[in-house]
Parts: sequence; C-alpha cells; structure tokens
Amino acid sequence: MKKIKGDIGFYSLEDWWIDAFSEEERKYILSIYRPMGGNDESLIEGERKRENFIVEPHSIVQFLATLASWFHRKDDRHIARKILDKALILVDENTKVLDLHFMYQHIIQIYYKDRNVPEYFDKAIWACKKQIELSKKSANEFIRDPYNKDGSLPRHIGYEQLAIILEKEKKYDEAIRLCEQAKNEGWNGDWDKRIGRCKKKKVNRAF
Repeated sequence: MKKIKGDIGFYSLEDWWIDAFSEEERKYILSIYRPMGGNDESLIEGERKRENFIVEPHSIVQFLATLASWFHRKDDRHIARKILDKALILVDENTKVLDLHFMYQHIIQIYYKDRNVPEYFDKAIWACKKQIELSKKSANEFIRDPYNKDGSLPRHIGYEQLAIILEKEKKYDEAIRLCEQAKNEGWNGDWDKRIGRCKKKKVNRAF
C-alpha cells in the first residue's frame, strides 16, 4: 500500500484513517476537505515537516475538530462524529484549553443538529457543560491573545445552546442563572435579552 503522507501522515493517523472509514468514505472526505484553498489530496499527499511550518502546527485535537467541521450536512454528520470521537480519545493533560474549547464547540454544533436522536441530544448537552466548565480558563486565553487588541470575548456556543435548551424546557430559573454567569464572565451575546425573555415567561407561566 502506498505510504500515506499529508496531514494524516503528519499526525500519525494512518491506521485510524484506514480502519475508521470505508474506501468510499475516504474518497468522499478527500473530495470535500479544502483547507485554505488546498487540493483534495492535502490530507494524504505531500510532506509535512514541523521545521517547514511558519507557525506552530495545530495540535492533533485541533486538527481533527477542524476537519470534522467540514462535514456538517445531514448526510455527512456520521463522518463528523467519527472524527470527533477520535479527537476526544486523543485529549490528554497536555491538550491546550482553547483546543478543548473549540473541540467541544464542534461537538455541540454537530450533535445538536440531530437532537431528535436522544443519544445525540444528550451528547450536545454534555459538550455544552464541558465547554462551560472551561469558560473562565478559555476567557483568559482569549484575553491574552496578542491579536485580540481590545480584549473582548467571542460568542460562547456552550452557554448559548444550553440556555436555549433550558428555555425550551421551561427551566427559566436555570436559564437565567446561566445567562447571568455568561454575561458576568464577559462572553459576547444577547444575555440581557435572553434574561428578560425568560423572566417574562416565568411570570406568565405563574398565571
């Protein structure tokens, strides 16, 4: 068999690439993945040497989470789930906080799309809570980023999605507390609007 190079080879994912996907799935992945305008062989062709990177290459967890994000369509999400499962397995004590933050974000976004499946709905909630557990550490990393000139924080998908779920389940007090927590930590979002809406629904429900 021809030696697998490219990103898969660089991250030593050759066995997983062969074992986790059928030949048809591998061909499909290659046809979809186009990082920074790359060709469809960038996953398995070309030399990737650490000394040739201008900046430090992505961690394996970040690479897999980003790869999964290319397969968000309904018929593709089974592929994304396989990729994210591998990313989770490879998390260790050296995995960076923001790599975890974005991995959980991708899990939320992929699994919640199929929330009609109880197992996937539960996985999305789990990922929301895991991302929220890291929120203060993640915030510190975003603030320390030299490219973040104003020190602002982006949206936090875990907070947002869990707040939506709690509001739909009419758990208004929990939703309000969650939104207040996100707001106090400085995450961007329409927290006041969500809090006001939940308070109004709570009052209307009492009558």
